[in-house]
Amino acid sequence: MGTPNERSKIIRLTWWCIILSVIVAVEGVFLFIFGKKLFDEKSGKPVALKYEFPYEMSFGDSEIAVAVEDNYVKYLHKAYVLFGEYPDCELVKISPNIERNNFDFENDFVYDDNGTTNFLYHVENGEKTSRVAIDVSDYQNEIDWKKVKNAGVSVAVVRLGFRGYGSKGSLNLDPKFSNHFDNARKAGLEVMPYFFSEAINYDEGVEEAKFAIENLKNHGKIEAIVVDTEYIYTDDTVRANDISIEDRTSAIKGFCETVRSAGYTPIIYASHGWFLLNMDLEQLKDYEFWLAAYDNPDFPYVMAGWQYTPYGSCPGVEGDVDISVWMR
Repeated sequence: MGTPNERSKIIRLTWWCIILSVIVAVEGVFLFIFGKKLFDEKSGKPVALKYEFPYEMSFGDSEIAVAVEDNYVKYLHKAYVLFGEYPDCELVKISPNIERNNFDFENDFVYDDNGTTNFLYHVENGEKTSRVAIDVSDYQNEIDWKKVKNAGVSVAVVRLGFRGYGSKGSLNLDPKFSNHFDNARKAGLEVMPYFFSEAINYDEGVEEAKFAIENLKNHGKIEAIVVDTEYIYTDDTVRANDISIEDRTSAIKGFCETVRSAGYTPIIYASHGWFLLNMDLEQLKDYEFWLAAYDNPDFPYVMAGWQYTPYGSCPGVEGDVDISVWMR
């Protein structure tokens, strides 16, 4: 029969076997239920970008149930991005086809407060592995780029232009572009332009890219061009807020393909939710992502940069300025 200690060990082992069996069963049921919804049976391709729980799962309050639920939630975070608090959340499947980052956003990013600036850096083994970037437009008037450089900023992303709102959607050059871009470069910063997109289809994306390329001819060698796509809250004449995921993805693809064919590296700037809920990243996986997220972002993919605040402070810039951790 064995000693009491041996019987106790057997009982504990039996309980753990039961727990593991339940976990495997729950994951199997989950994949069986969701698998048919996530993938087309013939092509094997995703059929949607967003998923929601079709029912509310209840695990109970027992110690075993809590352990099972904890493991279930850990599984969800490995396979999905959760929008909202579990269990009242929306799930977005993490693609196995897009390169993932290995960031621990709570521990791998550290502020360096030197008394003058307080910039955020990515750190590995105690060493900074990122640079500081700011992005500016005509909203920033005169900038002392030498002070910006001396403060520790290495990269300046300058708005080249934008598409206007309304049905016409005219293309416009930022009135401060040449001033900001050329003076930042003279001060020794790495510079790159961005275009604020309101394209609603592939052809308009191509048109925006050609406009950007044409207006870069007199500004020396440039490696990358950024396309900025985002939701606009302040104007009811915006063009691209409510277009479909397919149309938005096609518009961004048109911009990026045109930029790349002209010899530049395309970078896509968007917010956390805009990337994951409003574009088909499977079609854009060959381009670099620049994330805007002002809390700890649950973003699974490799990033060129992380814009962590729109209210940053930087010597040489009057008022607030967007600041990013730059990792490319």
